[in-house]
Amino acid sequence: MPARATKFCRGLALATATAASLLASVSPVGAAKPATRQFGDWIATCDNTLSCSVVEANSIFAPFRLEITREAGASQGPVLKLQVSAALWPSESARQFTVSTPGRLKSSLTFVVTNAAGFAISPRNGAAAIRFIHTLAASPSALLPAGQTLPQNTADAGFSVSLAGLRRALRWVDEHQGRQDASTALAAVGSRRDFTVVRQLPWIRSAASVSQSDLPATPARLRASVAQGCDPFPEGANALVARLSAHIYLWAIPCMDGAYNRGYRAVLADARGRGVRSAGIGLGEHQKSLAGLIFNPGFDAAHMTLKSRVMDRALADCGEYAAFVWTGRAFEEAWDAAAVPCEGLDISWWPTLRRARLIGAPANYLATFSGTEQAWMPATTADR
Repeated sequence: MPARATKFCRGLALATATAASLLASVSPVGAAKPATRQFGDWIATCDNTLSCSVVEANSIFAPFRLEITREAGASQGPVLKLQVSAALWPSESARQFTVSTPGRLKSSLTFVVTNAAGFAISPRNGAAAIRFIHTLAASPSALLPAGQTLPQNTADAGFSVSLAGLRRALRWVDEHQGRQDASTALAAVGSRRDFTVVRQLPWIRSAASVSQSDLPATPARLRASVAQGCDPFPEGANALVARLSAHIYLWAIPCMDGAYNRGYRAVLADARGRGVRSAGIGLGEHQKSLAGLIFNPGFDAAHMTLKSRVMDRALADCGEYAAFVWTGRAFEEAWDAAAVPCEGLDISWWPTLRRARLIGAPANYLATFSGTEQAWMPATTADR
């Protein structure tokens, strides 16, 4: 082959490899391993799609609560969510307010009020939000509000958000998302381009919804065999039963009784309790350490979803909430939110470790959180 042709082929091969590398860097790939870590007063978490968050967790009675979230992908800017206690909330008619950073370095960000419960978010303005976050990370100790009608003695009353550990938490997020040393990083800022990899959101196809009317009573023999080694319960203690198909039932038998948690051992069997086998529920990492039980369970028949929620203490500021979808053959984990250790986080602020899309009739759904419950919301056309 002539030298010129050889050179051309080598150049073409190099260009093709480079293009493939760039395409891989922005195309969805397999699920990431969820991770969470605490830095000072902040908890940093990245889920299975590399969507990450840092949330301040200093006190359950904190008058402010700040969370910074960011999806994977070079085009995704951070979003800040702020909750303000009722005593400090601007007037009911206020639709937005501004928060300013303390200290010598000044920056401010406008938040838009989303509901009357004291929640507000920053619009998805990447450049402004990143500047604000950079200033926050360099600030000494506190974030103070500069809203319209907040009390003048706010600082004197000690109403602030602790920034201890924030910079380290943001750097951890940058590293997990592959943004370290990029110009779009939140803490580990550099000059390189952002080629953050987008992770594929898993799809789970649920089995068809089945009527839950006229469910059978728990067979005594099934209860006795499944409850071996469990705490003693009154004979009539309610089991959870759900019809998964004409011949398969979920039986969850009470097994552990605590002050604010009841654990159940889950199996599959027919209506008479025959053919018993493990339900094979792949519990979240925290619940796996709790004897393989599900806790305070509920069953959403419309979406064929089993929910398990464990509280680690009476304040209900820590624990794990997981949801599992019946596919017709097995339960697959679709949602996992956890707050460990106990640092004052209300359940609606628990970081998400795993999420998925649900495929089923009549629509597709995304796992989300509504109040104190995991719920399914219809997926928009853009989400599908």
